[in-house]
Amino acid sequence: MSDNKPKGTSDNSPDQSKQAQSPKAPAESNSNTASSDPVVPSKTPDPKAKPAAADKADNKAKSAPAKATTAKSETATKPASKSDKTKTTAPSPDKTQQQPAKASNALAWLCLVLIVALGAGGAWLFTQFQTLQQQQAQLNGSIDQQLSSLLEQKLQQPLSQVQSLHSQQQALTEHAQTHSDSLQALSDDQQELQIKLNQLADRNPNHWLAAEADYLVRIAGRKLWLEQDIASAVALLESADDRVKSMRNPSLMQLRRALAQDIQTLKRIEQVDISGTALIIDTLVAELDQLPVNFVELPAIEDDAESEPVSKDAAEWKQNFSRAWSSVVDQLFTIRRRGADTEALLAPEQEWFLKENIRNRLLRAQVALYRGEQANYVTAIETAATWVNRYFDLESATTQQALATLDALKQVRFKRDYPQTFKSSRLLEQLVNFGELVESEAKP
Repeated sequence: MSDNKPKGTSDNSPDQSKQAQSPKAPAESNSNTASSDPVVPSKTPDPKAKPAAADKADNKAKSAPAKATTAKSETATKPASKSDKTKTTAPSPDKTQQQPAKASNALAWLCLVLIVALGAGGAWLFTQFQTLQQQQAQLNGSIDQQLSSLLEQKLQQPLSQVQSLHSQQQALTEHAQTHSDSLQALSDDQQELQIKLNQLADRNPNHWLAAEADYLVRIAGRKLWLEQDIASAVALLESADDRVKSMRNPSLMQLRRALAQDIQTLKRIEQVDISGTALIIDTLVAELDQLPVNFVELPAIEDDAESEPVSKDAAEWKQNFSRAWSSVVDQLFTIRRRGADTEALLAPEQEWFLKENIRNRLLRAQVALYRGEQANYVTAIETAATWVNRYFDLESATTQQALATLDALKQVRFKRDYPQTFKSSRLLEQLVNFGELVESEAKP
């Protein structure tokens, strides 16, 4: 507030403030000031002038309260001496009134500037505050997003691990359940085997013979139906009959009767040497190149009727001309008639293809023999025999031998009706499982 005092104000403002407060100050200042209004010099002061000076001082104090307040503070801190009071002159009333007005205007402008500055600063601070709030919100959102993504990533891996462990646990549980079922099945099988062992331990030696006989009958069935080996099947059935015979049990006569029937059924089946028949076909295939091809024999030419001689009679000149013309034509164009059809000759290439086709038919017959296909076998042999009979020399001994072999092969019948099962198999199964034959099955 001390910086805003007017320029025309002297340093003796504390003295002036004292004069404004006391009624005696105006009188003293008026007497000592050279620029004040002229007064009548008198040693005794005018009693009326004193109140007027006091009123002016009061008005001056009311118009400049700030100046008076400043003067008070300066007077309190800096008391004036009597010598200064005598030297100080009081300002004029006009100047005293102008100085407070200028001070108040400057103060108003200063307040206005301060208000504008404070408003601008407040607006700037408010804008900065909003910007900081937005940045803080963006920063918080970015931090939340990063934290959520990081937390999700951190949680995703343990979650996947937990799921994987859960799947492994389920797989292990299923595996354990499977093993448990397997162990239970093994335990049941073990108990069943133990029961059978106990039963076998209680049996007599005849049960072992029955088991051997049952095994031999099973092997005989495999030999018959898989390998078509009738001789081996018959031998195995006879061995099984020997095992039953050694048991010396009269109650097993029904079983021995069934074994005898099975043996006789197999013996009645015509046995064909499949391997020997296949070897015969191989030999015939190798001899095809030695078979001579049939040559064409022309049938005898039929003699034409003898031509009539030319007559010497002039009246028969027309007949003679006709006969002469016919003779000339017959010599130029000869037409001969044969009484039978003539087979065409085969070219060398056709002869080779013929033999290859016959060889192919024989090989087909061999394959049908091994497969047991009777119809295909007979068809292939008949086709080969027809071609040999048509295109090869029938007067050759080699050809006749080949035709005889083909006729013998055509008569082979290897498709046989084997029994679907053995009658003794069911009886032996009862004997092994129960130790005796069931009465309903034992009856003849």
